[in-house]
Amino acid sequence: MIVVVPILFDCYFVKMFCQKRQGMQTDQIGKDKVGFAKFVEVTMKIAAILVFIAGLLSVSALKQVIVLLLSVS
Repeated sequence: MIVVVPILFDCYFVKMFCQKRQGMQTDQIGKDKVGFAKFVEVTMKIAAILVFIAGLLSVSALKQVIVLLLSVS
C-alpha cells in the first residue's frame, strides 16, 4: 500500500505537468477567488495535503510496529 500511493500521486503530477505544457491548467483551487472564499479553498487544499502526509506517516509507523512485534515473537 505504501508503494502504491506515491505511484498514484506521481502519475497525477506527471499528468498535471503534461497538461500544463499543453496550456491546460488543472489546479484551480483558490484561483481567481478573493476574501473568505479564497481562504476556505486554500485551507481545504492545505488540509488535503496534510491528510495525505499523515496517511503516509501512519502507514509507515504501522509497518514499523508490525516489524517490531514480529521481531519480539
